[in-house]
Amino acid sequence: MAISVILKNVLLIATVAGFVYYLLCLVAASSFFFQPAAKPGAAFPPVSVLVPLCGEDAEAYDNFSSLCSQEYPDYQIVFGVRDSLDPVIKVIRQLEHDFPGRDIQLVISDATIGENPKVSNLQNILARAKHEYLVIVDSDIRVGKDYLSAVVPCLEDQRIGLDDY
Repeated sequence: MAISVILKNVLLIATVAGFVYYLLCLVAASSFFFQPAAKPGAAFPPVSVLVPLCGEDAEAYDNFSSLCSQEYPDYQIVFGVRDSLDPVIKVIRQLEHDFPGRDIQLVISDATIGENPKVSNLQNILARAKHEYLVIVDSDIRVGKDYLSAVVPCLEDQRIGLDDY
């Protein structure tokens, strides 16, 4: 009889603990997803978006045009490929045509700094970045118009990003 009472109490405590954990997760998720894109008075420093490329994804144009359509005051997009015959180059050229006011640059360089081609590609395009703040994105993502407005102000927080070391 005593064992059944102890087991009943242990199960009750576990159930309550699980419920409390679930509520805490809901609070954390809602604070993450429902926060404003930028805090009032947030700084919007100029930013360079670096996009290393290799080959053409099926939705490349739509993904890249989402970067070109940001509601952000001052940014550039630097695309990089390692092969001058890469088929994604024609997509970048189309973007340059379709977004003439956007600061879009294409770096074609096969310079290598190590064994990882993507790291070499990033190193090659880093030289063309005009701004101190850098955002690196993969070629297969599509972002909302407020992506940079949400991400860049967070970099002002000293606990986020990389500092000079």
